[in-house]
Amino acid sequence: MKELRCILFNEREVAAAVIERRRRMREPLPTGTVDRMTFKHGPEGIVSVLHITDDEGIKHEVKVADPEVASALVGFCLGRRVPLPVDADKFLQVINDHLALMIRVSGAAKKKSGQPQQGPQQARASA
Repeated sequence: MKELRCILFNEREVAAAVIERRRRMREPLPTGTVDRMTFKHGPEGIVSVLHITDDEGIKHEVKVADPEVASALVGFCLGRRVPLPVDADKFLQVINDHLALMIRVSGAAKKKSGQPQQGPQQARASA
């Protein structure tokens, strides 16, 4: 059995997550104001673009790759105490102009400690 969770983010939340991650990692961004954020499908996944206007009015586009955005959104969720499974596949999807963090949990649920493990015979009998 598999479970699929979907967390939708608006462009402000994605921009905040990316900026927060870049600051933590000490990766530079152009100074200025984020006008908007767009999401495009590219050959290597979804490319998110920060559109920034600096103090002189010059517009900059900062392309952010799929893995960096996914990492930023995971950090964004953890910083806001949104529980996420550690051992799940996480990937991005665009849904109605919103970026979605998709979380795919596969396999059977983990047993709580202290409960007896079922063997192969017992598992087939109870299915």
